[in-house]
Amino acid sequence: SLPKMATPSTASLVGLVDPAIGERPSDDLPTLDLKNTAKEFSNLLVVPKSEEEAAVEEKFSNILLRVEEFKRQLDRMKESVLCSKQAMMELNEQVRQLRELFLKIDRIKVFVDCVGDSVEEMESYMEMSEKSLDPSQLRKMLKLLPGFLKGKSASQGAPETKPVFRPPQTFKASDYFESEEPSRS
Repeated sequence: SLPKMATPSTASLVGLVDPAIGERPSDDLPTLDLKNTAKEFSNLLVVPKSEEEAAVEEKFSNILLRVEEFKRQLDRMKESVLCSKQAMMELNEQVRQLRELFLKIDRIKVFVDCVGDSVEEMESYMEMSEKSLDPSQLRKMLKLLPGFLKGKSASQGAPETKPVFRPPQTFKASDYFESEEPSRS
């Protein structure tokens, strides 16, 4: 058989067994060493932040805040555009109604002017007829008027030549105004 050599056991390599004594030194040492080793190892894995990285991160967070604010402003602008479109549609409808009203007013003005012209023409005819008749002829005419109402014939004397009355050109209100009533079928 081969002579036995003293080889350190894996327990002594890890620090669980002290090779000089051959037994475990204490229960706290392996856990402390393991904790310290884990801390040191984790410190090696953590990359410390430099001032430049912190500044970049701060600028990035500021940019994100600005983007969020910009998005909120865009949302508000979309809402205001929608409200503006609605208001514009309502205004366009009111403008259309006003144009129709203005056209009606223009037609009324033309109609009133036509009626005014007709009234002036009739007044001029009245003045001419009043000038052409003297008061005695007017009385004779008024005496004949009840005869017309009773049905007497006008063959009492020879007809006198009188100025011919020509009425002014008549007009129709329908020429100036469209009928707004629905047609009856």
